[in-house]
Amino acid sequence: MGYDLARTVGMQAVGRHDPTTRIADGQLWRATRTPHGPGTVHVWRSGDALRAEAWGPGGDWLLAGVPELVGLHRPLPVLGDHHPLVTRAQARHPGLRIGASRCVFHALAPAILGQRVTGPEAKRSWAGLCRALGDPAPGPAGLRLPPAPERVAVQPYWWFHRFGIERRRADTLVRAARVADRLEAVVDGPIPRAREVLAAVNGVGPWTVAETLLP
Repeated sequence: MGYDLARTVGMQAVGRHDPTTRIADGQLWRATRTPHGPGTVHVWRSGDALRAEAWGPGGDWLLAGVPELVGLHRPLPVLGDHHPLVTRAQARHPGLRIGASRCVFHALAPAILGQRVTGPEAKRSWAGLCRALGDPAPGPAGLRLPPAPERVAVQPYWWFHRFGIERRRADTLVRAARVADRLEAVVDGPIPRAREVLAAVNGVGPWTVAETLLP
């Protein structure tokens, strides 16, 4: 099976200390908020097969989405006529796939925090926000859920300063949280529509849209 689980799901984690996601020993543990409530999913490789289990009200939803999460929901595209760098990259990383979490705010919030700051700064801000506004996740992994949009939406800008988040990013985060339901709905539509809806949030530009749509 030409597939690398750890590298494929690595993009789901916001650094090694992401309270919502743990990738270790070739296994993925991920806690998130689903349309059916909070849930945690555990995915691991057993021989040539992938196994998964889940906890919480959102567990069944997460299990149904595992093929997308681990990038096995569609055949690997053949990129023979693309730029030579792309062709070489595909040959160098044959086990890499591009997955989809289907959890928009969970992806958008850390992308907003990553605007115009260093990676370590953004990761620290995300971890602090999850500890402050998240909840303990279901399951045995000791993870935390990402911040609930309704909790983010009611915070004044200065509340975010304790996590190294200045007013510009705080305001963008709050605006996104207030329309989180509308943002989550883009997972059922075409990519161009998703870009349009995300970019309609003041403060969310092309870089943030691209970062959000990647995982």
